[in-house]
Amino acid sequence: MKEIDARGLECPKPVLLTKAEIEKTNPDNLKILVSNETAVGNVTRFAENSGYFITTAQQDDYFILHLSKSSQSQPASQTQTKKPVDENLVFFITSNEFGQGAQELGQLLMKSFINTIHEANMLPTTMIFVNSGIFLTTEGSPVLSTLQEIANKGVQIINCGTCLDFYKRKDQLKVGIISNMYTITETLMKATKVIHF
Repeated sequence: MKEIDARGLECPKPVLLTKAEIEKTNPDNLKILVSNETAVGNVTRFAENSGYFITTAQQDDYFILHLSKSSQSQPASQTQTKKPVDENLVFFITSNEFGQGAQELGQLLMKSFINTIHEANMLPTTMIFVNSGIFLTTEGSPVLSTLQEIANKGVQIINCGTCLDFYKRKDQLKVGIISNMYTITETLMKATKVIHF
């Protein structure tokens, strides 16, 4: 039986590893090791939605999830109905933090979000970075390599030139193009859907 050791990994990595294995091999049985109850719940929900039965056991300081499916179960790719991706989805990122509250938590959540959309291949058409959001696309960003990979997949990354000037980071830009408010406004107005962070 294939085993995935996801102990000690931050959310949502255990789910992403499980998803990748199910999509790659469509196993009848799979064992997942995780460190906490949050990961147990997240992996369990994903696995159930993928057509698996789950049993859970605790051993010492970690949990063991056994995923199995009957011979009557359909492959995971057939049990989930995928929604069509919007033709022109724009992520409008106005901060280097996700949500409001503690700065450290907000930055951790933004890093997790950027990594998740990349690893789960849930990518928009365009990502616009304004205000302190430009700290994510400039030197020292914790998600710089991820954003570069996202750009390599064809996602357009637009940076606010005024914002780069204000924070004196124009010469530190590492991914995407420098643009202006007209282009940013036009891109937002033409989008099928805009998600604001």
